[in-house]
Amino acid sequence: MTPVILMAAALLVGLCVLAVTLAIHALPLMIGLAAGRLAIACGAPIAIAAIIGLVAAVSSFSALVYLQVALRLRRQDWPSRWSTQPPPPLLAMP
Repeated sequence: MTPVILMAAALLVGLCVLAVTLAIHALPLMIGLAAGRLAIACGAPIAIAAIIGLVAAVSSFSALVYLQVALRLRRQDWPSRWSTQPPPPLLAMP
């Protein structure tokens, strides 16, 4: 019974990793498709709408990559700041 529970937990972790990986790549795709469809609905030619969609998808993917790198760098810096300084108060009482 224990191996089945451990296999189920490992499967759940694997599915969560897969979902996050797919979401990182599917979100820019859907943003690009939405921007392209909006451009077509506003009367833009197909070629211009494709360029608009591509620019929207690339910019959203680059924003996600930037945020991921920024959070990773902040996470690496976080323990060293807390070890040298006390944490700031959440609410300053007068």
